[in-house]
Amino acid sequence: MIRIFTLLLMPGILALAIACGDDDGGDQPVPTPTVDAPAATSTPAPDGEADGADGFRQFIPAFQEALDEGDASFLRGRALTQAILCTADNVAPAGPGGPSCEFEGQEFDGFTETFWRSEGAIIPVEDAFSDFDTMLLTAKPGESDDFGDGSVQVYALNVGDNFDAIVTAIIERPADFGGEGPLRVAYGTNWVFESERWVVTSTLTAFVLGEELLEPAEVVQPLYPNWERYESP
Repeated sequence: MIRIFTLLLMPGILALAIACGDDDGGDQPVPTPTVDAPAATSTPAPDGEADGADGFRQFIPAFQEALDEGDASFLRGRALTQAILCTADNVAPAGPGGPSCEFEGQEFDGFTETFWRSEGAIIPVEDAFSDFDTMLLTAKPGESDDFGDGSVQVYALNVGDNFDAIVTAIIERPADFGGEGPLRVAYGTNWVFESERWVVTSTLTAFVLGEELLEPAEVVQPLYPNWERYESP
């Protein structure tokens, strides 16, 4: 399920807000690209994956194992993409959640990437997951804060009508970020069960105010209404 977000600019940074009411700009139609039926990549399904809430919870340890191993290919191999054919309307700045196109007639396998307290877009899948890579490469397991140590870990789940796994880590602060010292970040992943395997439909980067995704607070309820703390078995 692809979620749409509205733009909210904070001084010096892009931050990401959930579209749960009228924004100041009013409703804006999103140009509709030519989109074929979504299709996951061709990585074979491991044995034993199952649908539903129990199946999702049983799958999460495999995700955590990939995080422990620094496996940057895990999400890429399970990405659910859309075949995008860009129209002239898509070349102009698209509405929230629309395709990001460089020219009319451009074709690519699109993946939905969003940003907490900012906006998202459908981008070429080869350009996705860069923030996931950053988290894996610059994590500082020896650091700690109120949310635990700095290792890359599945911290919370949202299990209900949607299936989400929220990952967190403490990372080396990016050079273009204000402040000093290591940075606590969060990274949301949305999943569906298709062709006998769990595939990721979209990602949510929270390198700004990532702590907000790590608490069952009112701010995340529209996005994660069934937020629950995850504990490794």
